[in-house]
Amino acid sequence: MNSTNGPTLEMWNSLRRSLPESSNEYSSLPILINGDSQTGIQIAMAFDGSPHLLVPMSSPQNYESPLSIQLNGLTITEKLLNLGQGPKSFIDATAEPSNIEMFNLVAKEIVKQIILHHGNPRQTCINVVTRWKKFWANNSKPLGYEQILGIFGELYFINNILIPTTDANRIQYWRGPHGERHDFQCENWHLEVKSSSKLNPIVRIHGHDQLIPPYGKDLLLFFLAVSKESGSKHCIESESNSIREHLKHNLDLLNYFEDSLAESGWGPAQEDIHFNIKRADIYVVDKGFPTIGLNNLPTGITQIDYNIDLNLASATDSKIWKTIIKR
Repeated sequence: MNSTNGPTLEMWNSLRRSLPESSNEYSSLPILINGDSQTGIQIAMAFDGSPHLLVPMSSPQNYESPLSIQLNGLTITEKLLNLGQGPKSFIDATAEPSNIEMFNLVAKEIVKQIILHHGNPRQTCINVVTRWKKFWANNSKPLGYEQILGIFGELYFINNILIPTTDANRIQYWRGPHGERHDFQCENWHLEVKSSSKLNPIVRIHGHDQLIPPYGKDLLLFFLAVSKESGSKHCIESESNSIREHLKHNLDLLNYFEDSLAESGWGPAQEDIHFNIKRADIYVVDKGFPTIGLNNLPTGITQIDYNIDLNLASATDSKIWKTIIKR
């Protein structure tokens, strides 16, 4: 498997010990692949200690506007630089010296997507910044375990059920990060995802109306039981990268996914927990499913949260739920 040598905080510290004296010079180190092969990408530090990621690129096409991103101290532009071999066009990503730890995470993601996943440099920078813009702009706090588990459950459903059952165009059914009533919504069905780190299938329903089927539509419940396992291949990044691979030929859908992931609160400083899948079932919420509806609320009660024991419900046969999801 290919790997790069950075960027790392140790590399930035090394550059800091040999800062240039002139404002138009850089101290730099190359990004290598597999320890020895040049990639052309460099990390650099200016005389004021500001970190830079320099990505060589071809000149913009006539129909392309020069890349220019400004985001709360993060700047990405296109520059013509002379780094000892004549002037060349570079993407220059930089940040304030005080933000070097956060910048290193963003720079590392840009390098990974360009070198290891063969991404177009300009579009990669746009996609990565879109992914991290909410976290960077708002200085968001790291998510808790339950929040990470919830995001993972929705991504697992997209990658392992929604796309294989239908196609990647259905990514726009993912509505949970945008504040909608159910996690997935379309003209024929809605679906709610419940993820748990306990094998015992007890799920928390938030609001008496969360499991009321929308008028004229089917409502499904996806239950995912997992356990933490450091050696497992399943994590938010692995599911996200697989989804990106499905969407790579449709920029609009890819941007929708990146926007939704950013809205979910997932950001570069989060701990990416790996999960082992213990159970994954889909239920059709019908008359036989244990729910509390509007007609079951006691007089004077207007809102209620409750738990459901899915041992008392039967998971729906895959032929049935696949027929519903394909509609």
